[in-house]
This record gives sequence, structure tokens and C-alpha cells, in this order.
Amino acid sequence: MAKELFPFTIHTCEVEYPERSSQIKLGGGWTHTQKPVGPPARLFTLTFEAMKYYLDDNGAVDDSQSIETNLFALDKFYQKHELLEHFLYDHYLYGQVVVIFHKPFKTPKLLAGGDGASQGFQVQLQEIRT
Repeated sequence: MAKELFPFTIHTCEVEYPERSSQIKLGGGWTHTQKPVGPPARLFTLTFEAMKYYLDDNGAVDDSQSIETNLFALDKFYQKHELLEHFLYDHYLYGQVVVIFHKPFKTPKLLAGGDGASQGFQVQLQEIRT
């Protein structure tokens, strides 16, 4: 089954590499560093300056308008995948990377008088090496 692409593209991204090597202390102040096996599983921290709840013509919250900035659509995307189901994240440098949510999604606070717009928030995605 094809993995779904993360459609929320208006954000900045920070990449964190995990500590992967192990060191063994030897006598005389020497240490030996063991080479890691396989490539690193990176952690992507996405920073969204704001997203928004959109309403349809009937005044109901709509998950299909302006997907890139739609907070309700992101909430539903998380509910579908949670911390279990893999999906694709399209990174500007690494291309499409298989990931999962690293932490449970927490909806951000809304701006007072912001017409459904949120404060800035972060989402972390953990790379899955297959």
C-alpha cells in the first residue's frame, strides 16, 4: 500500500542527527569509538508560524480548504496516522523520507480575535529506516 504524503508544506525544518556511536574507555586515557551500523534515523522538527481552522459555506469546520495551512486537516492527518502508521515527508534536500510522528500531536492555542488562526507550534517527525 502506498504511503500518504504529508501535505502541510508551509513550515521551516530543522534536522537532528542522533548519537549513534558508542565509546569504550581503554587504559591510559584512551578511548575507542565504535562505528555505527547503517545510516542515521533523523529527527525532523517542523516549525509552523501559524495554521488556521477554515469554515465552509454552512459554518462547519472544513478540512479541504487551503490544505497547506489547514489546522483541522493536520489534526485529522495525525488521527489517521498517530504514532504508528508511516507516511512520507518531502524534505527539500533529502527528497521523500519515510517518517512517523515522534510525539503525540497537541493542537496549538488560537490567537484571540484571529478568526481561527493559531499561534506558532512545532511537530516532530522521526525518520524510519526500512
